[in-house]
Amino acid sequence: LVTLFDSGSHEGSPYIVMELIEGETLRERLVATPAFPVRRAVDYAIQIARGLAAAHDKGIIHRDLKPENVFITSDGRVKILDFGIAKLSATFDNDRTDARTAQHDTAPGTVVGTVGYMSPEQVRGRDVDHRSDLFSLGAILYEMLSGRRAFRGDSAADTMSAVLREDPQDLSLITRAIPPALDRAVRHCLEKSPEQRFQSARDLAYDLESLSTLGSTAGHAALHKRPWQRMIIPLVVALAALGMLAAWRTGLRVTWKQPDPWERRSFLQLTYAPGKELQPSLSPDGKTIVYVSSQSGNPDIYLQRVDGRNVLNLTKDSTFADVMPAFSPDGSLISLRSGRDGGGIFVMGATGESVRRVTDFGYNPSWSPDGTELVVATEGVTMTPGARATRSQLWIVNVKSGAKRLLVKGDAVQPSWSPHGDRIAYWGLVGASGQRDLWTVSAHAQDAEKTTVAVTDDASLDWNPVWSPDGSWLFFGSDRGGAMNLWRIRIEERSGKPRGPAEAVTVPSRFAGGFSMAASGAIAFAGLEPTNAIMRLELDPITMQPHGSPQRIFGGSLLVNSFDISPDNQWLVLSNVERQQDLYTLRSDGSDLRQLTNDPEKDRGPSWSPDGTMVWFYSQRPEKRYEIWSIRTDGSDMEQLSSTTGSPIWYPRISPDQKYIAAYCDKGAVLFLRAKRGSFDLLPNPSPELHFASPFWAGGESLVGGIEGLDGRRLPGIYRFDITTRKYDRLLEKGGMPVPTADGRFVIFNEGTRLNTLDVATGAVRQLPMEGDEDDHVTISANRRSLYSILDTTEGDIWILTPEK
Repeated sequence: LVTLFDSGSHEGSPYIVMELIEGETLRERLVATPAFPVRRAVDYAIQIARGLAAAHDKGIIHRDLKPENVFITSDGRVKILDFGIAKLSATFDNDRTDARTAQHDTAPGTVVGTVGYMSPEQVRGRDVDHRSDLFSLGAILYEMLSGRRAFRGDSAADTMSAVLREDPQDLSLITRAIPPALDRAVRHCLEKSPEQRFQSARDLAYDLESLSTLGSTAGHAALHKRPWQRMIIPLVVALAALGMLAAWRTGLRVTWKQPDPWERRSFLQLTYAPGKELQPSLSPDGKTIVYVSSQSGNPDIYLQRVDGRNVLNLTKDSTFADVMPAFSPDGSLISLRSGRDGGGIFVMGATGESVRRVTDFGYNPSWSPDGTELVVATEGVTMTPGARATRSQLWIVNVKSGAKRLLVKGDAVQPSWSPHGDRIAYWGLVGASGQRDLWTVSAHAQDAEKTTVAVTDDASLDWNPVWSPDGSWLFFGSDRGGAMNLWRIRIEERSGKPRGPAEAVTVPSRFAGGFSMAASGAIAFAGLEPTNAIMRLELDPITMQPHGSPQRIFGGSLLVNSFDISPDNQWLVLSNVERQQDLYTLRSDGSDLRQLTNDPEKDRGPSWSPDGTMVWFYSQRPEKRYEIWSIRTDGSDMEQLSSTTGSPIWYPRISPDQKYIAAYCDKGAVLFLRAKRGSFDLLPNPSPELHFASPFWAGGESLVGGIEGLDGRRLPGIYRFDITTRKYDRLLEKGGMPVPTADGRFVIFNEGTRLNTLDVATGAVRQLPMEGDEDDHVTISANRRSLYSILDTTEGDIWILTPEK
């Protein structure tokens, strides 16, 4: 620490006398040399840790540790500067990720520190202790070793989101010069929870000191061993051999612990095309892969050799979406979901020949080990496991005859048949809550649902299970580590019971999914770098024709799920799709992001009250079932508005007269709740197999929405429902995702990702120069002058993970 010799006041001016130090700040040195040699970085980190330990012993927490506040003297000593942030509150420049703080008293909930080096608890404005400084030191050490910042986004808000939800790339993937032990020490500092970090700066200094000889190699060290040290290993080996021989001769059983092949693994990226390549399936021998891409303008299935770059489109002759491929156990066939001929599950030869339909329904097919049957779900899952709302069944279908039998009536998706045929793993929603867990079920029992066994049961989102080739492990996707990545759990295949806790496998991707395992043990997966952006298009309010082209107003690592614009057109309210799902407000020009909720509960589907003073949303607080809530725009007066039984309800939207709330439930009906709680009424379904979906108020007491099948499929067409007459009329035979203007005169809808306008009075349809996604992520201002949509900018590629046996 910098030594202070004296302080006082002279002629009314305060002064401090401190030691004179000559050199440069760590930031200046990083600018000149972005990445330091390992030995130097560790030496600097040890000195910083010792300085922090001295301060922490006196009860002093720095709270603004960063390269600018670390000084390297000309003789290589490290000094920590600027302990003056003890009572400060943050003011951030949204265009800078190194924004400083302004000097004010610290109030509860105030963010204190520098963006990019603050601990998660600092970002959330919570009380901090000495372990917050250790997180900051971990970020500095990461930067010294890698030459890049651990957390950085396009804006201060993006950077703070990264601190809360993302893990920096493994140092060992950036450069092999960094030993795994040092990588683990850095990650230990950067744990999101203070309880999981080093518990003192002294412990960290001791750990780094033990690594201070990391520059030497094992061979170099061996050359300097004394003669008796070089003899010790052969002697131990000889004694172990004699012990084994003695044990064998006396009939004792000796068990060697088998090395875990997953402790060392290699990664190979297979695809590099722009856009997203998803849903991979490895052939049993691990030499060929099929996956889904829309590079042709239509979702198709592509085949590629693992050791090659030539790609073959297997479904180029189909104009419908062909997705969810799965190789048969012998590699001769591929099952798939296709929209052709009304949709269903199809099989084709391994190079795309002889396509035939097996069922007229189903998603995510998985083969039985003998290749005679498929298990399918009635609802499909791609790479958005957090967006599910309806319930799905599992069916087993005979590949040759098409005969089917119901396996699971409760919620079940993404089935995976075990290698010996005993069990089927799947995941689903827990009751009326948003919890998502894994189960297994007997594939052959008479009453299969009585054989279900829970594999996971916690708040983490668990999905996409796949079995190891020997049936002893279940690999799956989970956000339990903070980001969506690969995990495994030891399991007994015959009973389906877990045999230990979940273990992280970890792949180099911010979001990983679509796992597929070959008989060789290799795992294919889709690695995503998810980003999206809110786009705004200015419109003529009379003709609804665009002025200019869409403009990006907000985007980055905060992934927006749904949003709505205030009645005065000044603010957007939005929810995000990461592990902690909260509500935010944002000015309509993309500035001034503010967080309304901040807790582990899932807060979703916000919309404004007609007077603009309240935000309505659905949340699973506190009973772990989704109900309707409201909150003021300053984050106060949160209130539960509904208390129901049965199906959970989502996406509340209050009528202009505030008499009704239109919402949505998994029974395939729209739910009306009186604003004063109490009664509710299920709308009649348009037909026994269909229901009204995703309603929006369209002036007065009418609603506009789409039609869905009871299996969750959205059907083309835009419908209007009149509350008074309780009758439907169809406005358009095509399109989906309908969002009406506040007066009901126009409807915005999509065809694929292209947005269009429908003039309700004339039936005229015009295409807009703007794209959306396939969900209800469009909103239009009440004055019809601005249209907002979410543009998915995610990149996705296929990777192969191979354990080094």
